This record gives sequence, structure tokens and C-alpha cells, in this order.
Amino acid sequence: MAISKCLFSPTSENPHRFSILFVFANLVAETHDEIIHKAIRLKLKPQKMKVTTKKNEKVANMIFASIYPLYWNRLEKHGRTKEEFHQVIEWFTGYNENKLQSLIEEKVTFRTFFEKAKIHPNAYMIKGVVCGYRIEEIEDEFELYKQCRRMEKLVDELAKGRKMEKILREEKK
Repeated sequence: MAISKCLFSPTSENPHRFSILFVFANLVAETHDEIIHKAIRLKLKPQKMKVTTKKNEKVANMIFASIYPLYWNRLEKHGRTKEEFHQVIEWFTGYNENKLQSLIEEKVTFRTFFEKAKIHPNAYMIKGVVCGYRIEEIEDEFELYKQCRRMEKLVDELAKGRKMEKILREEKK
């Protein structure tokens, strides 16, 4: 059987293209009802992604200037402006356009980028899942990794068309 995008390809063994989870549950279950319950249980309990020291260091040593164009290309494809992008970065890091440009030209790492940043006091309000990592569950010892994921979350929200008032989080009064 060949695996294609988390589904088994249709074959005589799996003509209906059941998901891998369903097929796995079928292999370990005894009755039809047990098959359904095990498949549902497997889907509802995804594995938590854990940040490791190695992964944190890898991100810390990445050059911000190499990632910036990727963020911008994604936003541009979704019809967002560079001004909006820079507004979000400035809200999050405190970097104005000139400072951001100088950091790009200096080819600073994410470590330096976030060490020099004045992270917005409401950044803790950025929550959710980015690339399988729930931001609010990333341990404090990996603060740099958490900041990177927060910035990605802001870029994701901007790309998805979320309103600027919602992206630039404010305390409710």
C-alpha cells in the first residue's frame, strides 16, 4: 500500500481511501463500534509539539533578512500592503521602518533581532497554533522561539485578512 498525503491510495485493500488513523484503528480494534471510537479518540488527541534546545538554537541562528522576504511574499499574494506589514512588526517589536531596514542590511539573527526589540506589553495576548505549536504552551525557557511563533501568528492573521484592530491587540477596558 502506498501512502499519499496522509491517505492510503485506493487499492483492492483500501478502495475507499480511508485515512491512516481509521485504518490503524481498524487494525487494533475488535468490533465495529470500537473501530469508530478508537478512530475518533486518535483524532481528538493530537500529539503536542515540544520545543527542544536544538530547535530553539536553530531558529535563534537564522538570519532575519532571509525570512523577511518570505513573510512579505505571503502577504503580498493576499493583497496586503508593505505599510500594513511594517505596522504589525512595529507594534510587536518597536522597530520603525528605518530600524527594520538597517537590521535587514546588517543580516542580524533572530536572537539579535529579538534581543534588541522592545516587545509590546500586549504580546502575551497573541495565542493560538502556528505550525503545530500552541504559542501559550511554549515554555518560558524558549522565549525566543515563542517570540518567533508570535510574529508568525501576526503574519498569518494579516495574510488571512483579519482586521488591523484585532491583530494589534489592546487590553479591554
